[in-house]
Amino acid sequence: FWLMISEIYPMEVRGTAMGVVTVVNWAGNLIVSLTFLRLIDGIGQTGTFWLYGVLSLLALVFCYRLVPETKGRSLEEIEADLRETAFGSDTVDRSHAVETDD
Repeated sequence: FWLMISEIYPMEVRGTAMGVVTVVNWAGNLIVSLTFLRLIDGIGQTGTFWLYGVLSLLALVFCYRLVPETKGRSLEEIEADLRETAFGSDTVDRSHAVETDD
């Protein structure tokens, strides 16, 4: 989890994004902790684990369909792929780019 989220955000927002994702992760942990015993009392142990199991399967489908493969790719390639997927094309305005001899 931590490795993946450190790769999918552009460098200019990576620190802020990691902070937001960390808060969301801990909020999810808090929700599970607060609801677990209430669900056990309400729908029983079997129902509770089925509910969490179904939620886990939905998360697996989400990851399989929407999270890109990053193995063996540079951060720039990953960022370009995510920009293309999210916006239909590279959204960086290159009309004001300055070319160098490098």
